[in-house]
Amino acid sequence: MFATTKLHMRLEHQHKLIGELSSDDITGEVMIGRSREAKLVIPSEDRAASSKHAVLKKKMGSILIVDAGSRNGLFFAGERITERKLCPGDCIKIGECELIVSSGAPQKAGKGQIAAAAHGSHRLECLTGVMKGDFINLERQTVRVGSDPDSELPLSDSLISRRHAELTLDEKGECWVNDLKSANGTFVNRIPLSGKKRMLKDGDIVSFAFMDFRFLDKAVKHTRSYFWVKIASVGATLVAGAIFYFAYLVGTSSAPDLIKLAKGYAGQERFSEARTFLESAQNARQFEQYRLERDALMDQLNTWEKTSNDWNSVKKNIKAKEWAAAVRMLGSMQYDRMENWNWNELTAIKCKNQAAKVKEYLDAFLKIQASLKNAEQSVDTLRGMQQELAKVIEQMETTPEELYTPLLEASRKVLETLTSNLTNLDGMNSALAQLEQLYPNFKLIVAELSDVEQKSTGTVKVMAGRYLIPIRKMQALQDQLLRNATALAALKFEQIVPVVDLPTVDECAINPYINSQRKNIENIDKNFQVASQQIQLLLSVFKKSNIEIFKTPRLIQLFSEEEMWGDVFGCDVLKRKIPKRNRVEPEGVYDRVLGIEYFYELLRALPEKYDDSALESMAFHPECVQIRTLFRQFVDFSNFVTLPQNKWLLRGEIQKMHLYCQEQVANREKIITSLFEGGGAEPLSRRSLIGRALAIHLAPDGRFSREVCEKVADDFKKFRLPLVLLNNEYDSATPERGIQLRTQIMAKGIPGDPIVRRMWATLQE
Repeated sequence: MFATTKLHMRLEHQHKLIGELSSDDITGEVMIGRSREAKLVIPSEDRAASSKHAVLKKKMGSILIVDAGSRNGLFFAGERITERKLCPGDCIKIGECELIVSSGAPQKAGKGQIAAAAHGSHRLECLTGVMKGDFINLERQTVRVGSDPDSELPLSDSLISRRHAELTLDEKGECWVNDLKSANGTFVNRIPLSGKKRMLKDGDIVSFAFMDFRFLDKAVKHTRSYFWVKIASVGATLVAGAIFYFAYLVGTSSAPDLIKLAKGYAGQERFSEARTFLESAQNARQFEQYRLERDALMDQLNTWEKTSNDWNSVKKNIKAKEWAAAVRMLGSMQYDRMENWNWNELTAIKCKNQAAKVKEYLDAFLKIQASLKNAEQSVDTLRGMQQELAKVIEQMETTPEELYTPLLEASRKVLETLTSNLTNLDGMNSALAQLEQLYPNFKLIVAELSDVEQKSTGTVKVMAGRYLIPIRKMQALQDQLLRNATALAALKFEQIVPVVDLPTVDECAINPYINSQRKNIENIDKNFQVASQQIQLLLSVFKKSNIEIFKTPRLIQLFSEEEMWGDVFGCDVLKRKIPKRNRVEPEGVYDRVLGIEYFYELLRALPEKYDDSALESMAFHPECVQIRTLFRQFVDFSNFVTLPQNKWLLRGEIQKMHLYCQEQVANREKIITSLFEGGGAEPLSRRSLIGRALAIHLAPDGRFSREVCEKVADDFKKFRLPLVLLNNEYDSATPERGIQLRTQIMAKGIPGDPIVRRMWATLQE
């Protein structure tokens, strides 16, 4: 016999422990409320609780809870109460808090008494799922719980983590449960562990995700009803339990709690129960705050249930070999939308992936099956389908799932038929494959297809005859293209004739090779026209610039001579009167070659490229702009004729022009190298800065790295700093010193610099 069992009471707010006491701690009245005078103080953020909400007191050996005139009352099992005798398992709602009552450790047996034990070890009784009614003996010191098959308690449920929880026995023989950071949590009496270990007491309900177990203490004798009595009463018990459970949840849970429960049941595909929780949430606390979330989940729940039902229909159709019906159902159910499948992270996602694979396999199978009935299917397409179907079969074989078995058997039969047909078409396929070439030998292709047409019958003979019609036309057009190429290479533009009488699109659509070759001929003809225009444009640029073809242009010769650079680097323009900004003609060699304002802005923009849009407002373009444009023409021409599709142009006069352009591009490199090296000038000298900046300006993209450009920009800042200091001194200098300062600035500065322009302007005064 055991003595009277103690009661243990825990006050929790949002599943966090606020305070606890046992029945032995209650001598008078114990106040519960938000007031600091209360022994169990409710957090201030719980606005639903009153300052003095309830009291606990003893009466005839029992513990009572009494409403102390609170604003929102006490609730038990969904009903408002004013007073209740507390019993183990009670959960009293106090505002947003819960007072959870459990039995304390049993008292030791009196002297001379023997404690009855029902079993030699602690046990778990499974209350839900396929294991319902089973008993698990907790005989080991540590029992790991999870979906991992190596666990001491393996649970095959999609919501159970591989390492979900752990049950351990301490030195006193007490059983403790600890959550191992599982995805869906571990609960004791519906309260999450939240990272804390919990000692189990007899009758505690332990939940791993949504699988429920009752803990049976080995020190307590448990009486079980007879088997046939259980069978007779199980229906009534389940109904009553469900009614009480739902009533309890509705009465005591808030809207977010019910929404969370609904998500959990949805994760087990128990959609009707999840819907019941969502409907109940409309009458729960905080509903208005969570209305949108609840409505959204209800819509999603309907979608999930439809997806689940549709997927089951798909599987039935596949088993019955109703392929078209399965494809139609997959198409209507929007199987590829993730939001239709995310009711849980394991089985639902696996089903989604299966649906995608089934759709992929079915599409391939039905497409290839239909192709066998199409007497005019292209050889290349059939070959691709053979490879595609073989790959699909291989994938199904490497994923041995019963779902794929009917489709796998049907696919193998189709593959056998397809392979047999392709053997008879290999000769035609070999001939048509030659059309992939840029310049195929049409004469040979026509001969091979004609041979196939003569030797074949039925479908192959019809296909060969249809293919020969557009190919013979292409053979004639290829001859015309060759004549155009000869005329263009000789620069006889008047002899270039546009291609006409191309096979129609419909004629070529019967085969991808033929269709591709038709586009190829069209592109070659367009290239002829573009090449002709490009070459004529270059010739017109040469003529406009008074350039004799195959002779080095005057501008390039000028930039290659040392004499001109003496005036440029010496900034000869500074020896003249300061020019007007809107001048029509350049002043001096420096201005003619670089442009006073243009080049300074270009230098100042480094390491970035200067925006040439400023040229639109200039009356003349400096020669550095003109020669850069000329170099681009040479480069564009060379790049154009050396494109893979234009290599046929490199002969005759065009080949000579290409070599001429390459020669001018080489001249550009010489000019750039000479300018950048600057004859060994000091990096911070005017000559070095002008030369390097101009070299970067004339160079193609990528010729100079970002680091090089940044170095020139940095040198320019260092170069200009002494000029700034001289300019600052000039403002307060004596006339004699002012003349000295001006002379120094003019001798070192670069035209276009505001400081230089200021000194320059004083020379006019």
